[in-house]
Amino acid sequence: MSGLLDESLSWGYVEVPYITPSAPHVIRFHCREMDTVGSWTIASGAELTVMNTVTNFLQASHALFPTGTTFGDLVVWKNNPDPIPTAFWFTSSYSPPEDEPSSTHKPAWMLTMNMKATNNRRAKFVFADVSIGIDIPFVRVRDSFGAGGLDNFADYVEANSNIVTIDGDNIASTINATGTLNNTWERRYGKAENTV
Repeated sequence: MSGLLDESLSWGYVEVPYITPSAPHVIRFHCREMDTVGSWTIASGAELTVMNTVTNFLQASHALFPTGTTFGDLVVWKNNPDPIPTAFWFTSSYSPPEDEPSSTHKPAWMLTMNMKATNNRRAKFVFADVSIGIDIPFVRVRDSFGAGGLDNFADYVEANSNIVTIDGDNIASTINATGTLNNTWERRYGKAENTV
């Protein structure tokens, strides 16, 4: 397979580093093709660049990050043929979202949005150190999200043609949202911090 592009992978992925009141983390989404200055090959609605997409992604998810969270510059990685599976492609600042992160800070609590393409290929988005007002552990299916953060984020991702599964398929629906305690983070922070 050396020298051939693995068509089972998305073009690349975007990472946005962030720091909660507890620790640094990274949120990642897989993406379609862009040029070397971050312009999408095919725009998704009014989003002409990856910078537009990151701003809107953070706006759609502002209620899923804890208050006090700060964000760093985005980094794009491109999937490549063997022998180097990924390579740095692009980094940039972006316009801050209109709304600040607004959820309760809960050290080591983890919110996962589980989504899928029409062919059942999966995608997930993990948010760290956050409570959305539901005690953990929990599982909420799409119909029970109610108004607010979960629905806003699901609606945005499902409608965005440049945010895709790891296989490069469009995300069509949301399976569920889960809330758990991340034992690795809890050990790293120290159990006492989880009482905050």
